[in-house]
Amino acid sequence: MVDYYRDVPLIEFVRKGRGMTSLTGEKLAEQQVTAAMMTVTDGLGSDDAIRHFTAVPMFASPPRYAFFLELGQPLGDEQLQGIAARLDRALCDENVEYETKRDSLRLDPPLLRIVAPGTFEAYRQERVSGGAPEAQVKVPHLTPDQSFGKQFSVIREIEQVKV
Repeated sequence: MVDYYRDVPLIEFVRKGRGMTSLTGEKLAEQQVTAAMMTVTDGLGSDDAIRHFTAVPMFASPPRYAFFLELGQPLGDEQLQGIAARLDRALCDENVEYETKRDSLRLDPPLLRIVAPGTFEAYRQERVSGGAPEAQVKVPHLTPDQSFGKQFSVIREIEQVKV
């Protein structure tokens, strides 16, 4: 609810089906993923540490989200494991259902897939070359398309260290 008109509550629709995923009922929204990543990057001390990212659902056992990350500066495995842990916590803070699914072990922590520098710009240019209007090509921060990133060269994968 955003306001009232006389005595009737006014509501605002923020999205229409796009930019949503759900592996186990968590109904994760792109804006939640973006907010969680902003929380993580704010704590890194550099605006360029993570240049681009997209989260993709993985139907594994248990399921999880893979985050394709293009880094703006070199980060070690320990730093990236810390990012994975903070990202998981930030997603829990943004989405109570995500937190419930993580707590019940129905959803595994995020997997970070580090891609080569320039990967996201190459993806964008490929879309434009394929006929998409340049002004309308937006790389999503969350996509339900499990094939997203298949063409990316993954340099390394990082998992949250389980304590």
